[in-house]
Amino acid sequence: MKSFLTIIFFVLGFTSLYGQDKGIYERSFEFDKRVATQANGLVYKANAPKALLEAAIEKKFDEVKSKAKNMRKDLVVFESTVLGDVSMQTMDYYFRLKELSPDQTEIQMFISLGNDNFITGEKYQKEVAAAGLFLQNLDKSARVARLEKKIATQQ
Repeated sequence: MKSFLTIIFFVLGFTSLYGQDKGIYERSFEFDKRVATQANGLVYKANAPKALLEAAIEKKFDEVKSKAKNMRKDLVVFESTVLGDVSMQTMDYYFRLKELSPDQTEIQMFISLGNDNFITGEKYQKEVAAAGLFLQNLDKSARVARLEKKIATQQ
């Protein structure tokens, strides 16, 4: 059974590295009028259901002892958080998940230094690049969780 799981994880990792375009883009989005009408952020199309991605985000922020606040039904914020995968600075992280199909979800991620000062790749290249990797790893985590569920069901 362990060898079967190892093979699945290897194939999953290989396909995510070589089998697809990274598909991470930075641009300005409509945001929340109460905070800012426009905000700079990253977008990534993940090959996982929305519920699994939500769980992966919650798990990652639970690890750094940060709890989510819902600003609106489609925007979740983690305030005053040090997320070592992205930066060692204390920042606010905003997420919006849009279900494109049952197995594909668009993730929008916004990072603020506080007071609604959203970072851009021009000034914060390292942080934006790290945030892109963070989004890819969320996608991997969600797909691994889906495979583990399928394996558990089959057993």
